[in-house]
Formats: sequence, C-alpha cells, structure tokens
Amino acid sequence: MSQDEAIKALKDGPLYDGGLLSSADQARLREALDDAPGVYVVLVPGGDLKAWRSLWGSLNLAADQNLLLLYNGTRWEAKGFGLSSAEISALLAKNEAELARDRVAGLAGAADGLYGAAFGAGVGTYVVGGGLGLVGMLGLIGGGLALRRRSQLIAERKAAITQARSLVEEDLAELILESDGEPDLTAVHEKAERIRDEVRRFSRSEEDPAVIQGRAQQVQHEVAALRTQVRNRLAQRRGEGP
Repeated sequence: MSQDEAIKALKDGPLYDGGLLSSADQARLREALDDAPGVYVVLVPGGDLKAWRSLWGSLNLAADQNLLLLYNGTRWEAKGFGLSSAEISALLAKNEAELARDRVAGLAGAADGLYGAAFGAGVGTYVVGGGLGLVGMLGLIGGGLALRRRSQLIAERKAAITQARSLVEEDLAELILESDGEPDLTAVHEKAERIRDEVRRFSRSEEDPAVIQGRAQQVQHEVAALRTQVRNRLAQRRGEGP
C-alpha cells in the first residue's frame, strides 16, 4: 500500500482500496461513485490520513470540480467541491451511523451528499435579504448562476459518458468473446481489452461532453473495424476446413 499505487489506481477510476473492502464491495462502491463524478475515494486501513493529503496535489485535483475523500477504517475526512471544512464535517457526520453499519453505504452516502451539497442547488435556493443591497444581490445571483451552470455541465458530461458507454460496450463485449481463445487473434483480443479500459475511463472523464461523444464515436468505429477483421479471419478458417 503506497501513494504511488493509489495515484496509479486513481488515474483509471474513482477508488483506491488499500484493503478495507472485499472485491464485491469495491464493485458496489465504484458503481455508486458513478453518480458522483469528480469524487475520489482513498481507503487506507490504519493509515495516518495527514500523510495522504498530499494526494490532492499529486492528482492535480481542481478545488471546484473534484473532491478527495480519505478513510482509514476509523476516521474520515474530505476536501473539495468548493465546500468549507464546516460543511464537509457536517455532511460526514450525517453519514457516520451508516458508515458504522455498512462501509460501502456510508462512503457512497457521503459522496452523494457532498456532491449534492456542491451541485444540487440552483438560483432558487438563495434567499436575498433586504439589507444586502444591489451589490450583494448581484453577487448572490451571479454565484447561483455559476453554480447552476457548473451543475448543468456535470449533468451533461454524465449523460455523455452514459451514452458513450452504451454505444461501445455491447459491441466490445461481443468482440472480446469472439476473439478470446483464438491463437491468431490474440493481438485483436489484446487491443479490444485496451479499448475496454479506455471506455471505463469515460466514467471519470472531465472533458467537454462534445469531446466525450466524439471520442465514443471514434472508439465505436475502431470496434466495428476489429469485429470485421475477426469475422473475416473466422470465415477464412471455416473455408479452409474439410
């Protein structure tokens, strides 16, 4: 268990588990984190959380778009999404009972709550008091508009990621199944697995939705070309048989 291992794991997904969860629970938590894009969770059994705070800089996380949640089995802390320490502490406290009952549910609930606190509010949630004056009102409205646009962008990005995965994954699964175990198709199978890894990375993409959609279409064409190659090879083999 090291920070280098964590950095490598977090380049490809939202979770690094140093040994707190089973494989099944890891899968459950990863699936839950798909609903809170920008959250990164690091589990370090018995580790000193202060020593792991440097991951924020190592991962080049953005203060308003990302959140790092650290948990060592007894304590947890988080930073990011433009939330204050007091806001984060209050939200984590709400999930402590759930964390004690079910670690996956507690961590997922905390991630969802922190994401909702940062991006779930719109302009309508601001109450402008009469004593604020025009400058104060404009500041609150401007902040609300920025928050709403940021939330809208993340929602658009999430929709683009979902669409990208649905475009590719079914064809990709069939391609991998067709090429698996065929000696002369090993290279094709390996390339298909690399494409699968790339598709999985769509889930943590922070690019513009249009860029995600364009890359998904490009990947779809790559998969179609590989499937044609596989089918041609298999057809040739059948033609060479008795």
